[in-house]
Amino acid sequence: MARSPHIVCFAPYADWTLHSARQVTILQALKLRGCTVSTVLCDGVFSDCDMHQPFTDGPQQRPAKACLLCQAGDAGHFAKWGMPYRWLGRWLDNDDFKDAAMWVAGLRSAAYPTAEWNGWALGDWVKSTMHSHFRYNVLDLADPKVAQAYASHLNSARLAAVALARLYDEEKPDVQLTMNGRMGVLRVALELAKARGIRTLCEE
Repeated sequence: MARSPHIVCFAPYADWTLHSARQVTILQALKLRGCTVSTVLCDGVFSDCDMHQPFTDGPQQRPAKACLLCQAGDAGHFAKWGMPYRWLGRWLDNDDFKDAAMWVAGLRSAAYPTAEWNGWALGDWVKSTMHSHFRYNVLDLADPKVAQAYASHLNSARLAAVALARLYDEEKPDVQLTMNGRMGVLRVALELAKARGIRTLCEE
């Protein structure tokens, strides 16, 4: 007997409830139709993320305990919605953080946009996030502020790639649901799923 379709929802920015509420609505409907679903949230594993862009309505500087506050909000929302979840960090260990930091430290800033690791074009995949982060049409990597942010997002992208690859290998989803497939770690999710033949549905 064929198994029911399995859907993984990668929702690292679940505190943007406009999006996570829609994703949970879709997942609840899929459960009613016999699918199995798995929701994965971020537990502060990223050195930078799109939740804290200087030119959004939020604080210009990342507030202290930002990740803890975000996690607490996510946990409250998903408890209220009756949707179980797991944290992305369960697919990472201490060496992964050390290796990601060492990899980024070994790159020249001028090479950030073309940086690759394990055959994955992480530098290209985070480029859209960098344009959104600064609202710059052209990214000047000679500017220390731009270079530092790019390095941090590359670090996050590598951690996302490692964790998601393990998640996909473990759960073998038929479909992935995520937000837009454009922002750094969401692009990573889109590209890794595509390489594995996993269909991605983008809510946005």
